[in-house]
Amino acid sequence: MEGKEIELSELELTLLDELVFSLHYNDVKKKVDGEESQLKEGLKNLLQYEFLIAGCPGPDDDLEFDLADFNNHFKEYYYLATKKGLKYLFV
Repeated sequence: MEGKEIELSELELTLLDELVFSLHYNDVKKKVDGEESQLKEGLKNLLQYEFLIAGCPGPDDDLEFDLADFNNHFKEYYYLATKKGLKYLFV
């Protein structure tokens, strides 16, 4: 999955653009127009492409990111674009 071979939807491009800085899901939902199911799908796709990372920021947070369990916890994570995602966006 290199370069522009991956075709992102408008929503996925918007998500990637907004996630240059780490944001909690609630903040993502406020900034990006879309239904919850669309946001969830877009975030999951970007995570599978390794264009985003997700997790909880605090040392006391016991929730570790697990893509297999994404559907149960996606509202609890913070999201951030990876170098690979930024390269796709800006190259």
